[in-house]
Amino acid sequence: MWQAEILTLFPAMVTGYLEASILGKARARGLPIRIAQLPMSQVARAIELGETRGVLRAVVHAETDRILGFSALGFEGGELASVVHTAMLGDLPWTVLRDAIYPHPGLAESLNSLFDAWV
Repeated sequence: MWQAEILTLFPAMVTGYLEASILGKARARGLPIRIAQLPMSQVARAIELGETRGVLRAVVHAETDRILGFSALGFEGGELASVVHTAMLGDLPWTVLRDAIYPHPGLAESLNSLFDAWV
C-alpha cells in the first residue's frame, strides 16, 4: 500500500542569471513513478539563444499518468513551469503536454521532448 502526503500545489521561482522553478503536488512514498529529464542543451529555443545551461525534470505517476512534480533550472524556467502548472491544476496526464503542438520557436516545445526522455 502506498502513502502520499498531499501538499498545496504552489509554484516557486527564483530569478537570476538562471531561473529555478519548482512545482510539487505530492511527497510520494512508495508510489510507482517515472522520471523524465532533459538537459537544456537539447532544447531548441535555448540552443538558438545560446542559453544551454540547465535541466528540466518531471515526475509522473506511472499508473495514472498524472504529473506529480516538475522542476526547471535554466533559461525562462518560470515560463515553462507555468505551462506545466496549468496542466497539473487541470489534472491532465503528461501525454497531453507531450502531444500538444506549441509555437515554434518556443520554449514550450521542449515539453514534447521532455516527456520522451525517461531516465
